[in-house]
Amino acid sequence: MVEEVNIAAILYDLLREYGRISVPCLGSFVAEYHSAEASVNRKQIYPPFKEITFSSQEIWNDERLERELANRTGCTIAEAREQVAFWVDELCFKLGVERKVGLDNLGYLTISSGNQVSFTLDKGINLLKEAYGLTPVEVKDVPKVMFEEEGQFKPSIAKRRKVHYDWIIFIGVVIVVAVLLAIYYNK
Repeated sequence: MVEEVNIAAILYDLLREYGRISVPCLGSFVAEYHSAEASVNRKQIYPPFKEITFSSQEIWNDERLERELANRTGCTIAEAREQVAFWVDELCFKLGVERKVGLDNLGYLTISSGNQVSFTLDKGINLLKEAYGLTPVEVKDVPKVMFEEEGQFKPSIAKRRKVHYDWIIFIGVVIVVAVLLAIYYNK
């Protein structure tokens, strides 16, 4: 059988690497990028982060978890599938009894009275690799004009112009291609 491995730790590593990890017969963990944000009182700027949501509707298996487990333990994929299935069975049993189950150094799953499973990431965990080591920055006061809505930075004017010029270039290329095709087919 497979040696004892913390599957939640493998899940943590995979979520840092990929945007979606499915756990067979349980659901999928989905990572969504969020840009830097300012605190409500605009005294701190928080680094970008990955928000993790859970979809109990997506129970298909991408086999990333099993492949990584097999890679770390040296077992076969079949043994890894068996170990993951056992872990999922234990997790579901605990959820049914305790209604809340922790995943070490990651967060916790809860089940509602309507049997809807949800996930909450532990505070202070940032799965965005690019933000590793970044901490909130203290500022005197971020001017309100820098925000479109509370907590969300406005894109810079340069970024807005770049996007605008990208569309003009794209439309121009489409027009040139259309004219060249019309000339070619009229010969």
